Amino acid sequence: MSYRISVHEALMVHELLLETSVGLWKCHQAIHEVHDQELKELIEAHVVDAKEGMWNLVTLLQRRPLLLPSDYIYKGSEYGK
Repeated sequence: MSYRISVHEALMVHELLLETSVGLWKCHQAIHEVHDQELKELIEAHVVDAKEGMWNLVTLLQRRPLLLPSDYIYKGSEYGK
């Protein structure tokens, strides 16, 4: 069964993607300034995991259609007028 996501859920996912991309950008900037090899490896592993998580969210958005208000407001309703 394929569930649909509401508009506010889609906006939350977009916000999460934006925050994650900003964090990735900061990691990419910081990795050149880090001299400790173990810390570099941890940051690189985090970048890989974050990118995978972002792709999972993007895939979710692509596969789930939006549940729009017009989908659950039927024509006879006082809210649909």
